[in-house]
Amino acid sequence: MEYFEVLLQNRMLVETIYTFIIVFLTLSVYFKARKFYNLSLHNGFKYFGNAFLYFAIAYFIRFVIEALNKLSSDWISRIVLSVAFFYTVQLFGFYLVYSLVWKNIKPKEYLLHIIALIIALLSVFLRKPEFMFIIQLIVLSYAAIISYNNYKAGKKNQQLYFIAMILAFLGYLANFISGFITPFYPEFVVYVYAITISIFLVFYGIIGKRWLRKGKG
Repeated sequence: MEYFEVLLQNRMLVETIYTFIIVFLTLSVYFKARKFYNLSLHNGFKYFGNAFLYFAIAYFIRFVIEALNKLSSDWISRIVLSVAFFYTVQLFGFYLVYSLVWKNIKPKEYLLHIIALIIALLSVFLRKPEFMFIIQLIVLSYAAIISYNNYKAGKKNQQLYFIAMILAFLGYLANFISGFITPFYPEFVVYVYAITISIFLVFYGIIGKRWLRKGKG
């Protein structure tokens, strides 16, 4: 209990370290994806990398929001930043799916941004952040089904892509559940941070090195 109390008493320090780790890991995967895209010109890598770029931006915005909550009462800035956070977090899931289906469905890429912005605005102004999480869990479930079917069909490296979708789903699920638990059990946020970091460490280890080195089918 004393360990958790120390962490909670130094919340901004914990947030700073946590944000740095997540941003470092997600940007590392992004740059590896962009490197492989530049070599192969495979759009799947570009969209996959974009997902992690937007997640890194989202977590930086999240950190700014946490700092503003401590230092300022400017509610307009918090609203704008909250919309930006939900928008970029939403794009993470959308781009993961888009990296799978762009050949077959070929929706206009700008539609991803329009839909993400609409969901972000609704989540903030209706004060229903769970709305965004539910949408993301549905989107990532869809991506997991697609990648699993591709894997069963024998497409190259889709097993690793399926693992990536499951990891992303579990990360969002943990953060979604934390919204209900942390008001009554504040220590739970530490577990969520540990889960999220672990998930992106696996992303970095498996996707960032092995998967991107071999190439995606």
